[in-house]
Amino acid sequence: MVSKLTFTVSIVFVAAGVACGGGVSAPAAPPSSDSVLIALDPTTGSLAVINVATGESIAIASVGFAGDQTWALLRHSTRELLVSDIEVLRYQARLRIFDLEDTGAPKQTIPMPDRDVGHGWAQAMALSEDERYLYYSARVLEEKHPRWIGIIDLNTGKEVARPELPVGCGQSPTLTSVDRSSAQVFCPPSRFVTVDPTGNVSQLTPFPLPTEALESLSEPTPSVVRTGRDDVIVHGCLGPGRTIPCRLDDNRRILAYSPWDAHSLTGLMIYSEEDPTDVQQFELPDGIVHFTPVDAGMVALLEANTGTIYLLDLASGEVTGELEAPSGTRWLVGP
Repeated sequence: MVSKLTFTVSIVFVAAGVACGGGVSAPAAPPSSDSVLIALDPTTGSLAVINVATGESIAIASVGFAGDQTWALLRHSTRELLVSDIEVLRYQARLRIFDLEDTGAPKQTIPMPDRDVGHGWAQAMALSEDERYLYYSARVLEEKHPRWIGIIDLNTGKEVARPELPVGCGQSPTLTSVDRSSAQVFCPPSRFVTVDPTGNVSQLTPFPLPTEALESLSEPTPSVVRTGRDDVIVHGCLGPGRTIPCRLDDNRRILAYSPWDAHSLTGLMIYSEEDPTDVQQFELPDGIVHFTPVDAGMVALLEANTGTIYLLDLASGEVTGELEAPSGTRWLVGP
């Protein structure tokens, strides 16, 4: 365990198990000058874009009603901030596109008809790797759970398809990019489909999980895993709740976990999709409430009490930098 005293001095994290890939740890690489994080205050819906290398807030934006249902992404190729929020008067979702250099008013607003507005605990949209298509979870008013995926072509500003998810993939889907122009939709507890921009949907496929999570598949609540200690809740990096493990690179994914009654995360787990028995774990000190990858070798950790963002180097298990988060920040969105 990492003591609180050690945490306040050097914040050294201890890795348990064998790191994926093995070998001698290389010195931590400094974050790229292009690396950014989005810090989101779910109470007010305000957000800031932070340059990881300098700690400077390079853009600040205010959003509409229901801040805990605000989603945000950065479109690096055009230096645009994509914010999906809820319009106050009609209580309908929209996508507002801001220039990073001028976030006073959106340059474009695109309707997101039927965007899921009951998904406040997790961000359910993803930008394709070529940054042309935006995928989002959708449902019509009379439906209890979202079972559609809206697809917006950002080059034209129009929705181009809205395919229906297969049976068994509509309760609480979360999304991530995959390949050049497609998205992967995670269907709890342990399956996924792939959706392309023409609206084609693949068959349900088992989702690889680390060995510590495999026993959870037979549990009534799919977010429970057995770690040999207590029952814990698994967290992805897209918001609190049962979200998809985040991708570090072509092979590795990362998730966090915490006990049922905890208000902060207790550890990180990195595993190989090719070999889910290859697991690396990091124990976290008290107070870490959210995380997101900065790149394949670094993770940002948000400490809520002090509003500090710690940069954890995964090769050494040490914190190599600190950033100040805007007041009220509870979620981080990575690049």
